[in-house]
Amino acid sequence: MKHLTDDEWKTELFLALTAANASEREVTEAMADVESFCADSGQSPAEAFGENPRAYVQRLGVGHRTSWREVAEHAIHVPTLLGIFVVLDAAQRVATGEPFTLRWGHLAAAAILCVTTFAFFTLFFRGRKVLTWLAGAAGMAATVLAAVYVTAPITSFAAWFALGGGIALMAVPATVNTVQALRAEPVAQDIDPSAERPSTWVIVAAHYGVVVVALVCATVLALVLRGEA
Repeated sequence: MKHLTDDEWKTELFLALTAANASEREVTEAMADVESFCADSGQSPAEAFGENPRAYVQRLGVGHRTSWREVAEHAIHVPTLLGIFVVLDAAQRVATGEPFTLRWGHLAAAAILCVTTFAFFTLFFRGRKVLTWLAGAAGMAATVLAAVYVTAPITSFAAWFALGGGIALMAVPATVNTVQALRAEPVAQDIDPSAERPSTWVIVAAHYGVVVVALVCATVLALVLRGEA
């Protein structure tokens, strides 16, 4: 294993704690303990706790085996991804005045995204880095191919309605994640009051950023198409 810098070691420690399904409190305490011990002893994290952060996490015995239900909770990311596709597609229809057509490809893409998300986080929590990213890349490719090439129609409706639905698909998960992050802040603050915490606006911006970016891209796309019409 290559020698890690202090920052790289701490990053690997955080990833190892996450992969072990450690709680917010366990992650914060473990990171704070490393910082405190290294500051007092003058040692680097690798010197104090070993070259392999994952081995250190195993010695700590934190976290627990990820259950099927916990992996399934990450399916909240699926609506966000679906919302991006729907917003971009609906924006084109709004610009050209065409109705939005729900196709079998959309449903196939949704199903593939669910399977991909489940596989991605199952492999991630088991520490299978290569398989994790292979599953994610293959799943996203299959999702796009299904959405583009499976064109059999199911029904059609107003593009504005589809656009609103796509925005809702992105906004609801962003709201849920924001609320969870804000609720977790007091816990982290109680553990390490001296640590610098992101402001509420930073937390909100972090979770709603994808919604804003998707809407900006959709608006630009719609304006370009309307200008060409």
